[in-house]
Amino acid sequence: SDGRWEIYQNQLKVFEPPDEIAADAKVVLDRSRPVAELLAELEASLPPEWFDQCNGGA
Repeated sequence: SDGRWEIYQNQLKVFEPPDEIAADAKVVLDRSRPVAELLAELEASLPPEWFDQCNGGA
């Protein structure tokens, strides 16, 4: 498993935040909040056409 503390610490040292996506296109969610709130925030941030694609164009 990669769930060991030492591995996590090493990964933090080399982690680079994604830069190929524009800052205004990223959604950062605080996972300490309730899931229902996170889902509502995520849904509000997605363009409506994404939902059309997920529903088979309906």
